Amino acid sequence: MPRFSHVLVLIVFFLHACSSSSQPVYARYANCPPTSYVCGDANFTIGYPFRVDSRHDYCGYPGLYLSCSTSNDTNSLALTISNNNFYVTSINYDNRLLYLVDTIFAGQSCPQPYVNTTIDAGLYRASDRCTNLTLFINCTAPSSPIPAIYDVLCLLNATGQHSYYRLDNGTMDNVLGRCSSTVVLPMAQDAATRMVNGELGFGAALQEGFSVNWLPGTGWCSNCVSSGGRCGYNSSAPRAHTCFCPNGTFIDSCYPTARSGTGKPSDRWKSIIGICAGAASFITGCLFITLWYHSHKKEVIDAKRVEAIIKKHGSLALRSYTYSDVKKITKSFREKLGQGGYGTVFKGKLLDGHLVAVKVLSESKGDGEDFINEVATIGQTSHVNVVTLRGFCVQGLKRALIYDFMPNGSLEKYIFSESTTATTTETTLSWEKLYEIATGIARGLEYLHRGCNARILHFDIKPHNILLDQDLCPKISDFGMAKLCPRKGSIVSMEGMRGTIGYIAPEVFSRAFGTISSKSDVYSYGMVLLEMFGGKREKSLRLDSASDTYFPNWIYQHIDQSESLMAYGVTNESEEIVRKMMIVGFWCIQTMPEDRPSMSRVVDMLKGSIQELSIPPKPCLSSPFDLIVGSCATSSVYIE
Repeated sequence: MPRFSHVLVLIVFFLHACSSSSQPVYARYANCPPTSYVCGDANFTIGYPFRVDSRHDYCGYPGLYLSCSTSNDTNSLALTISNNNFYVTSINYDNRLLYLVDTIFAGQSCPQPYVNTTIDAGLYRASDRCTNLTLFINCTAPSSPIPAIYDVLCLLNATGQHSYYRLDNGTMDNVLGRCSSTVVLPMAQDAATRMVNGELGFGAALQEGFSVNWLPGTGWCSNCVSSGGRCGYNSSAPRAHTCFCPNGTFIDSCYPTARSGTGKPSDRWKSIIGICAGAASFITGCLFITLWYHSHKKEVIDAKRVEAIIKKHGSLALRSYTYSDVKKITKSFREKLGQGGYGTVFKGKLLDGHLVAVKVLSESKGDGEDFINEVATIGQTSHVNVVTLRGFCVQGLKRALIYDFMPNGSLEKYIFSESTTATTTETTLSWEKLYEIATGIARGLEYLHRGCNARILHFDIKPHNILLDQDLCPKISDFGMAKLCPRKGSIVSMEGMRGTIGYIAPEVFSRAFGTISSKSDVYSYGMVLLEMFGGKREKSLRLDSASDTYFPNWIYQHIDQSESLMAYGVTNESEEIVRKMMIVGFWCIQTMPEDRPSMSRVVDMLKGSIQELSIPPKPCLSSPFDLIVGSCATSSVYIE
């Protein structure tokens, strides 16, 4: 409850503002008109939220600094976003559109190198005038052309490997074989259409750039300008933005009669009365907000912290949605797909008809740590075997994540059910299909550990978190427990135990087994491989905390090639790949982390011949319930 003295201070402050309302034109209003700025052959109008050297800091929003950059004796307007440098070709204030070209692509017919384009999600969002181009670099050429996949002829390398591109975020399965890298680049929709039609070359299309909408100044700035004010920034203001008017500073707009500091005395008194009335309303609002805050204090999360981390790790491919948008996408949460401790997942549809799964997180989930992890990690990924995060919502206590919809559900339904409930017409998956799924999961983990700009440890690999698209292509999902590790050889803090009982590596339970690292994900992956075979066993032999038969022990007894697996539903044609999966699985669950292979090595083992694989030593296999001793202490994670 606010003290009376605090209210009195507010009243005195606004009375002072009322008495001084007829003073000369306010200095900051005079300092912040739109500015003509010449750079090279172009003349730009610079207004809020942008600033240049000739404009004061408070006339623009932090991070939106434009400069005239010189390159090859040419001057161009430049902007730095998330450590990426862009040339600004045009600014459209009516639609809040900024047209950008990556400096790497300027003046090159076949520009490279390529890296994912990241845009600060706290300042920008992708405009509806651009699309995403996914570029697959140095791939094994497919045996026949693939629809909607285009060869980039200028990137053909000396070893005969091709590079390809596709538009938007469709799935690729494994039709291209292995590629050295995959990146996502934004592109103007018009340029993309002309490139596909052969009217524009690949490099020329990239040089046409793309557009983004800037977020600072949305809504309130137009109100400020229309009322005769000039938009500005004030870090001490309630919402950081402010409206500079001839007679002072206001929250959103100038008062209608306060457009000038000079006028008839009657006009000035009307202005004074209007300002004082506004002051009284503001004080009433402050009291109401203060009372509401104190009554809900325990429920308020640190939304600024969430937004700051999203801003730091944001990607251009992510869109920020309001809670109202989320309700429209899900038709007021009509169709529920699932529910857990994290929240509830609903089916939805975007305006373009694309089906999505919307995860609405529970409001009681602490300070939003799982939400932060998921956006900060998966927001930086782009891989055929990692689920695509399309956007997020953070509005007060409301938090939601929007993913591509996976019509065939999770892998768990296929390996633990005799009659799957998935939408596929198959009732069970063949061993060949399970092998393809296992290989896809391995490639996805390999990408997370080695292929991202910042390395990612998942910490919760299990069948439930492997989703299957319409073609049964696996997608790693649920990054709520993940750790983002930006540097090789870095150590990060990890409090408590991460993961699901039965899939957690021994070192996560106790440091006596070794250091927590990417090998902890390898262990979980190995358990998933063994589950694929274990799910075919009699139900009485499945993992049960009360059972004396721990299923990896049971499987290890059948790893010897001298025993046929036909009794467990394995045909002669499938026996080699099943036995290979079992051997690789046991290499992955070796007790000590240093004895396990990396995910890159796992992919090679799965693709290679079984004759090249040796049977691993039998790990120290115990039920996970026997490994939990005492409480989990804070430990460190070493990233190899």
